[in-house]
Amino acid sequence: IMTRQQRYQWRHKEAGLCIYCPRKAVSQWFCEIHLCKRRTIMRARKGSRPWYPGGPGRPPLKRSC
Repeated sequence: IMTRQQRYQWRHKEAGLCIYCPRKAVSQWFCEIHLCKRRTIMRARKGSRPWYPGGPGRPPLKRSC
């Protein structure tokens, strides 16, 4: 059994739309606005700190958010 929300998200994903709004998806699930929001939330949840020159890891990709 699927809830209404799950059906809505599934239909949107199948149609290539964002699962939260009717905009075109740029990733598999999200439009540009919701993808940026999702990244910001996940960074805060994981406790990630921004990269700095001389620090470990590679430089970040050039993204808008």
